[in-house]
Amino acid sequence: MKITRVKINGYRGLSEKEIFFDNGINVIYGENESGKSTILNFIENTLYAGVYENLEDNRPWFSSYFSGELDLKVNNNILSFNREFSKSLSITKLDDGATFVFDKNRTYNPSDFLPFSREVFNEISIINFSKDFNKIKNVNSLNEYLLSIIFSSDYFDSNKILINLDKEKNEIGTDRMSNKELGLINKDILFLEKSIDSTNFDLLIKRKEEILSDLENDLKIEEDKISHENNNIIHKKLLERDYLSSRIHNFKSSKLLFCIIEIFSFVFAIFGLIKSIKVLTLLSSIIFIAFLLVLVLNIKYNNRLLEQINNLNNDIELYLKNNKNIDSYEINILKNKIFNLRQEIEIQKEARDENNNYKLRILDKKKMRQELLDKRELIIQLMDIIDISQKSVIKKLLGDISKSTSFYLNKLTNGKYKRVIFDSDMLIKVYEEKKAAYIEADKLSSGILQLLMFSIRLSLSYNKDNILLLDNSTVYLDFKHKNLFLNSLFTLENQFQILFFTNDEEERDFYKRAGKNIIYLKE
Repeated sequence: MKITRVKINGYRGLSEKEIFFDNGINVIYGENESGKSTILNFIENTLYAGVYENLEDNRPWFSSYFSGELDLKVNNNILSFNREFSKSLSITKLDDGATFVFDKNRTYNPSDFLPFSREVFNEISIINFSKDFNKIKNVNSLNEYLLSIIFSSDYFDSNKILINLDKEKNEIGTDRMSNKELGLINKDILFLEKSIDSTNFDLLIKRKEEILSDLENDLKIEEDKISHENNNIIHKKLLERDYLSSRIHNFKSSKLLFCIIEIFSFVFAIFGLIKSIKVLTLLSSIIFIAFLLVLVLNIKYNNRLLEQINNLNNDIELYLKNNKNIDSYEINILKNKIFNLRQEIEIQKEARDENNNYKLRILDKKKMRQELLDKRELIIQLMDIIDISQKSVIKKLLGDISKSTSFYLNKLTNGKYKRVIFDSDMLIKVYEEKKAAYIEADKLSSGILQLLMFSIRLSLSYNKDNILLLDNSTVYLDFKHKNLFLNSLFTLENQFQILFFTNDEEERDFYKRAGKNIIYLKE
């Protein structure tokens, strides 16, 4: 994999800048403030496309275009990436002669073709020894920093797994860690347990339901009693009404007879007057007046009977209604007691249900707690298994890294330091030929330490299709080791594409004489 072209439309202080790179060594030369760091930063943030975190810091100074292009050569295919920094994805095109199988349903990013993640790429591929030595000040020891470079490599995926498992285990925490998952669940359980009412609601409800049943029985007895009394009264009223109705019926029968007697007495009275029979006239008149008086009295009596019957009907209707809606002082008291008791039972049932809900939630929380404990135990077991297997893997990998690091350091120091080892305490030691002894890394000079760091990075990139971006890479080297370092890059250019950023004229001229691609930047 090689970078063949970079075009910056607008990024920091650069705009409309196009650069072409060769396969091997490429020297990007320029004075300070000429844009070397800008190009390196642009390459990094284009290779690992995404919404760039420091968007505002890198906006172009003299252009409205915050974008650029980068061409990658992958297996003889040229992949062209158009990077819009305000967007999350790059637009990808292939050259016309590409043999790469291109999936039109996905968007490609340059990082899809890179051998490392962004974090590893920053540690291994972007080499700036000034920044290295600044980082060393922030860790406990030089050895710790060198190991951090080694363990950042994708060779040690199991170490990343261990880190992730340990992080997950710490998130679960223990019973005493109140801010972790286990501690939070324990808090919830304690709160729920305090919320539970110790009252035996089932027994309490059962007793109240028994009392309710007794009250309902009393109510029914009282209602039956009143209903029976009402029925007796209604029966009496009906008998009385029937008797009165029979009297009215009898009056209707006698009324006709009275009318006939009245007619005959009236006729005889008229006849007596015509015939001047005084006795007959007087007797007939008396009979007529007497029966007329009796008829009037009977009619009044009959009307009174009808009124009584009407009153009886009203009474009967009222008692029939009372039978449907039986009501009394005692019944109202019983109904109120029953109503209040039913409300109390409902409240107790709600309290019981809430209590049961708390208990169920406690069971769920305890189940979750047990699952977390099981998960934590499983994580610990996995970590033990991985740790055991990792030790043997690390031992072999560190052996391989020791060999390849020794190979590169031997070349870079012209045979002065031939071997690099990791002792039982994981200390990095270098064998010095003159002293015939191993020296701890933190005892080395800054220049040799710089070459050791470079050798470690080269060994981690071994058999990887990688790009090396060297920035300020000879800062701590003396003349002799600087020449060894610059010459060593010739042996590496068949394996890596090298972008060498410098403001040193001697370094520029050194590679210019060798016919390497020199890219000049102006302020």
